[in-house]
Amino acid sequence: MIRIAVSVAIVLIFSFTNAERISGRISELANQEIKTAAKVCAHDLANSLTNKFETISSNLVILSKALTVQSGNQVQGLLDTAQFSTMDITEGYYWLDGNGRIVTYSEADTGKFPDYRGDDLSFRDYFQVPARDHVAYASTVALSVDDVSRMYISQPILDSHGDFSGVIVTAIRTSNIATLLDDEISREINSTVTVIDKDGTIVKGRLPGLTDQNAFSPEIQSQVYGSDISAAEKERISKFLKKSIEGDVQGSEELSVFGQTGLVAYSPVSVAGRH
Repeated sequence: MIRIAVSVAIVLIFSFTNAERISGRISELANQEIKTAAKVCAHDLANSLTNKFETISSNLVILSKALTVQSGNQVQGLLDTAQFSTMDITEGYYWLDGNGRIVTYSEADTGKFPDYRGDDLSFRDYFQVPARDHVAYASTVALSVDDVSRMYISQPILDSHGDFSGVIVTAIRTSNIATLLDDEISREINSTVTVIDKDGTIVKGRLPGLTDQNAFSPEIQSQVYGSDISAAEKERISKFLKKSIEGDVQGSEELSVFGQTGLVAYSPVSVAGRH
């Protein structure tokens, strides 16, 4: 069982603008349809992303087992094949030896990337955690040294005696996650998709400037809340956001965000059963 402690939550905001023009029973039915649609859409998007992460995790497990028995040329082919299978979301797969140095990586011989072989990554959590605990690891979102926002998932390489001999790690650009979800949501739906990791970092936001920011910071919350909102409503929204990234079930609520009232639905994204 791969144990990964972090993933993301999908928060979907559906506008009530059109429904508010309808009165009485029709309005009630319209709002109920919006509520149902929001939940279904959030679930479908979260499920799609979960499936992507499951494919990545499966690739990492296969590679970690293959590296104990395969030769160099065969390993390179496996890394390249793994990257091809998830290239819409992953940036590459990297093999680190028992000391945390890069042995090789996907597309290493294509000239697409600088030669990273021999670089020391032993100080990274995606190496240290699997090396110490012999379990898979997933990072929260963070800016890399090249100012690109990424998350990492890694799997330890264990020999036949259970001894640690290295790590297989993949890098995922958060912009790839955003593009993947944008391609899947219908343009006919008046909605906004937000992706938040377990620490509250916005992976994909309503506005480009929100990405990589913390959803609970005063600066971001002032944009989310708007100026004409009570302290009680602010607290309600904050509790809702925290619930959306801490739980493992779907939820929804009517909230006022970005200056408009809407139905906000969320659904967790899991990797190998962990949210």
